[in-house]
Amino acid sequence: MKGFVADVVTRLGGEARDEDGVLAVRLPAEGPGDELARRLGQHELRLVFEPTRIGPGVDLVAPGSHVLRELEDFLSGRARRAWVEAPAQHKLTLKALSGVVRPAKGAALALEGRAAAAGHDVHVVYRVRYRSLDRCDEVETVRVRLRPLAEPEVSLAEPPDEVVDWEARPRKHLPAEELEAALALADEAVVTRARAEGARREDEGRRKASRELSRLHAYYAGQIADLERSRRTEQALTRIEELEDERALRLHELATTTHVRVEVEPLQLLVVEVPLATARLVVRRRGEAPDDGDEAAPAPSDDTAPPPNLVLDRLEGTLLLPPCPACEGALAGQTVDGCASGHLVHQRCLDRCGRCERFACAACGARACAACGQATCPGCATACPACERSVCADHTGACAICGKAACAVCLRACAECGVTVCETDGHLAAEGSRAVLCTRCAVPCPGCKTATSYKELVRCATCGRKFCPTCHPRSAAACVLCGPT
Repeated sequence: MKGFVADVVTRLGGEARDEDGVLAVRLPAEGPGDELARRLGQHELRLVFEPTRIGPGVDLVAPGSHVLRELEDFLSGRARRAWVEAPAQHKLTLKALSGVVRPAKGAALALEGRAAAAGHDVHVVYRVRYRSLDRCDEVETVRVRLRPLAEPEVSLAEPPDEVVDWEARPRKHLPAEELEAALALADEAVVTRARAEGARREDEGRRKASRELSRLHAYYAGQIADLERSRRTEQALTRIEELEDERALRLHELATTTHVRVEVEPLQLLVVEVPLATARLVVRRRGEAPDDGDEAAPAPSDDTAPPPNLVLDRLEGTLLLPPCPACEGALAGQTVDGCASGHLVHQRCLDRCGRCERFACAACGARACAACGQATCPGCATACPACERSVCADHTGACAICGKAACAVCLRACAECGVTVCETDGHLAAEGSRAVLCTRCAVPCPGCKTATSYKELVRCATCGRKFCPTCHPRSAAACVLCGPT
């Protein structure tokens, strides 16, 4: 409670000093502080927060007291919603980028499509109340930072002191969806923190109550033991039951005193509109960087223009870059380069296509050729219909028998005639061998199912079928199927 009152007085421009347990308060003679002083009837007060410290010239601050009622009425009547516009103090220039990213050797950075934009800092002021045997109020401010190209950031942060001098726009409001999402994030943050603090206060209360708990157990255990040692009359047994019930009740009351109930109530909403400058940061290799003017240019009207990938907070001067689209790593502090599709990536994430010599990255869909291993841009790459691996145009072909397209990994040259065939029209020359025979040059042996060239087949005089030399040696009278078993 004392911290809550001191915080309010300080925010109103007054002074609050702790003098040996007494809070000495001096409210200003003008502004909102003067309004509160008129409500209280004086500009200087001496406040105590425990009934035992009441004395001459001091006022008690407790639930239901005059000071606390006037303070709460004063706060409830203050503006609950406000909108201010922060001034622009920084400009987007290439010079500002020098400490953030570095261009690759032989390249230069350029800014395209610079435009003005706005971000928002949503400040929500909460009153967090902890109720147990006494009541403790705290004021907390949660800031939700909304910026393009970034996820919302939630933190405990007060608005800057200069906010009172910024231009107010009372009629402006955030879009309903954005405001609802920001308030949900702020609520979650303050409730999570309040619950953790409530649990900490409960643990502290239990530690303080442990001595009283031990005393209660010792007292009732002694009373019950004395009755059990005496004659076990009906009156003694009834008294033991009464003591057990009384002990359970006292223990429940003690546990109740350590329980902390948390109440969170939003008090005020402040939205700070922060001026931003957006642009698209690109890499140029021919040295034709555009004019590096200071003022933000209007956004391009072409709907097909690429989106911005750079945001400057013109209030704080901070630059925001999205992660590398190729590896999702941070671009800030790294050497960057650009691919032919315009993606801004790490220099290490860029490859040169082995066929067309254009720069490509993983964000473009560039892949290493499954046959030769060289980087291949999307325009030069083909997905094999058989294995679905990416290969360059130099390593694609068609089966000489069925005509189906396939990559060089799936196509194999016939060991007999040399034509390339797919897996369907090719047979392994022998088990474990990499040599392939096409269906025109070989048939599976009826005996061992091994593909055998027509030139090596031996016809069986008994059944008339043709076998490989293993299943029908030329010196044998019959094949393995017709011969004696």
